[in-house]
Amino acid sequence: MGTSMFFAGTAFAAQGPVNLGTAGSFAVLAGSGITNTGATTVSGDIGTFPTPSETGFGSLTLSGANHDGDAVTQGAKNDLVSAYNDAAGRTPVTHIPVELGGSTLLPGVYTSPAP
Repeated sequence: MGTSMFFAGTAFAAQGPVNLGTAGSFAVLAGSGITNTGATTVSGDIGTFPTPSETGFGSLTLSGANHDGDAVTQGAKNDLVSAYNDAAGRTPVTHIPVELGGSTLLPGVYTSPAP
C-alpha cells in the first residue's frame, strides 16, 4: 500500500487538458436560452442552441461575440459534448486532497476524496 504526500505550493498534473474545440472561446454556452439579471460583464463569446432565447441583455457588457442560435453555437455545443465524454471517460492519474489551499492545478482531470 502506497503513501501519498501533498505539499503546499506543489503543482499537480493529472492528464493532458480536455480539448474543448470551438467551445473554448465561449464564456456562456447554453442549450435552452440565456437569462441575465442585473449589470453583468462577460469576457468571451456567448451562445445558446437549440433554443435561442436571450433576456435581460440591456445591462450586459459583452467583450466577445453573441452567437445566438447560429451554426457557430451548434458546432460549439457538439464540441462540448465530445469534450465532456472525453473527460468523463478518463481515469484520474493524480488524487488530490480536498483542501486545495496553496496548490496549483494544471489542466486535466482530477479526483479527490469526499469532504
